Amino acid sequence: MDEGNPLEEVLDDARQRAAAAREQGDAYAVAWHSARAAYALLQLEHNDAALIEFDEAIRIVEAVREDGQHEVREALGTANMYSGEALPRLVDLYAWINVGRAAALARLERWTDAQVAVDACRPLVKGWGRRHLRTSLNEVADEVTRAVGSTHDALAALERVIANPAVTADDRVQARYERAALLLDAERTDEAKAEALLLIRDCDLTGDTWTLSAARQVLGAALLASDETSAGTATLRLALQGFLDAGDLTAAVGVAPGLAWTLSEAGDHHGAAGVLNDALPAARGLATDASTYTQGRTAECDLLTAMGSVRDALADVPGALAAFEGAVTIATSLQDAVRAADARHGEAVIRATRLAQNHEQAVDALALLDAARADYEQAGFTERAAGCQHECAALLARLKSYDAALARYTAARTAYLELPPVLRDGGSWPDEVADCEANILLLDRLRQDSSIAIEAGAFASGGHRMRHTK
Repeated sequence: MDEGNPLEEVLDDARQRAAAAREQGDAYAVAWHSARAAYALLQLEHNDAALIEFDEAIRIVEAVREDGQHEVREALGTANMYSGEALPRLVDLYAWINVGRAAALARLERWTDAQVAVDACRPLVKGWGRRHLRTSLNEVADEVTRAVGSTHDALAALERVIANPAVTADDRVQARYERAALLLDAERTDEAKAEALLLIRDCDLTGDTWTLSAARQVLGAALLASDETSAGTATLRLALQGFLDAGDLTAAVGVAPGLAWTLSEAGDHHGAAGVLNDALPAARGLATDASTYTQGRTAECDLLTAMGSVRDALADVPGALAAFEGAVTIATSLQDAVRAADARHGEAVIRATRLAQNHEQAVDALALLDAARADYEQAGFTERAAGCQHECAALLARLKSYDAALARYTAARTAYLELPPVLRDGGSWPDEVADCEANILLLDRLRQDSSIAIEAGAFASGGHRMRHTK
């Protein structure tokens, strides 16, 4: 117990009184003090323990209600027949406990259960004298809406929080940040920029470094959405550094991949590599804690896969291969077949393009692509599996294995045509089907006359751009 913490003192007192009431056989008082303990636990953010305590208090109240004796004791003006302690009426106690239980479920992000609990509480908080309970329940309902409701409803809930004079300054700032992020998600980009800029100004003055970084993340993403790439990446760099300085490893590894990809797409491969290098220690730091081990290892795998592409763009073949191979090792240890396939695909592309003059490297590339394709097919990522088939076809054609290449191009085209239109033409090639068909025609001609000239761009690799819709 923390010495001098009033909430800890309330918790200790509630537990002692509940134990005494249990020895006296006074279930009514046990329920009251169990509820007090539950609320103390909730304020101490021991949410799992609070939920257990609330559930136990509800069970006791329902049992007390069944015996009928509480009505006589309430009429006498005391609910504790041993100590004479004045306790709430049973109906008020029951409502208070249920509101607390809904709050605990929301804190635990059990949103569906929380919504059910909120709906069940509505009839319990009606009537004169329960306005404070209705206010508390509305706050829980707004929290649920912010998490899972429609954008319109969530924004309305946030507006109520921001306008509520009883809300703490920290909670109001958090609501403003959530509103900026929601506005961005709703593609109300200019409004998101305006809110983020105001937050940055205010947090810079108050020294709230975490929210300052979070607001910069929103602003950076909004600038990118407005095609302001230079300003957007500069702002996201500040956000990343702020999260690293604040020690928020989760937020840091969340910013880095998208920022690195944007920098790489803009041709700043050195900048992208720097971002990934900065984020890798954060991912590894997460993996040192058992509670975030899988999150950290998964993030490291994604960062290494991205690093493989960036190092390849910088013509650092050993560095690229090392990154992809490291990602495969991590994904395999996590039994994450799709991430392993992503990394194998990247490694295969390097071996198929930069090293394919070596026969063994070309064979390894084909084997990696087929292994990735099998995992993609098993996981239902048929568009990525088609991309692996496409890469195999291009490599075989470059190696002048025309019959094998033709079979692969034909299989890839068939696979692409079986996809829903939304999944076509969005990945490795500008138009996958058109590329397959053009190369099939060329292969037919080469099989008849191998001396004909091969057009520029024929049998090209798609590189690492396997970014189909998920």
